[in-house]
Amino acid sequence: MDKKLLGLYSLAHFWVDLSCALLVFRTMAGGTDFALCLLFYNFCAFALQMPLGLLADRLDRNGTLAAAGCGLTALAYLPLPAVLAALLAGTGNALFHLGGGIDVLNRSRERAWALGAFVSPGALGLFLGLWKLLYLLMAAFGLSAIYSMVMMKKQNFQRTTTLPFVPFFGAAYVILLLARLF
Repeated sequence: MDKKLLGLYSLAHFWVDLSCALLVFRTMAGGTDFALCLLFYNFCAFALQMPLGLLADRLDRNGTLAAAGCGLTALAYLPLPAVLAALLAGTGNALFHLGGGIDVLNRSRERAWALGAFVSPGALGLFLGLWKLLYLLMAAFGLSAIYSMVMMKKQNFQRTTTLPFVPFFGAAYVILLLARLF
């Protein structure tokens, strides 16, 4: 696999996943049509991969599809209605992952390192794009850990006891709202 091309795909994967996460969870979140935007984004990004994959196989222009995916993702940042931006970003995400992923697979000569180098920057992009969500999860896990330690100390709790996570998630959300982190 050409390392320069793999590097380009890896950087593009980071950018596409970061851009989509930022658009959906920072720009659209809290809007009146957020649920609809999230539905359309996820439909386009994931459900469209099968029919678009059939098209990709027929066209056999993997690099072009990956570039088109990057272009559609960038267009989603134009001042557009949120639903249209979600459709563009989701379709761009699907096209990039199909085109870039199959190109890396085809060129990697059945070696796993190239696929790992392509996939991991996307995970980092998602991580950074969802940063505030991580605050919420860390706070919820922290609250549940504190509660568990207190209950174990009082001997009302044992290591095998289970408890629902949702109340801690809700409490963490309220605490972070009050602290103005959300």
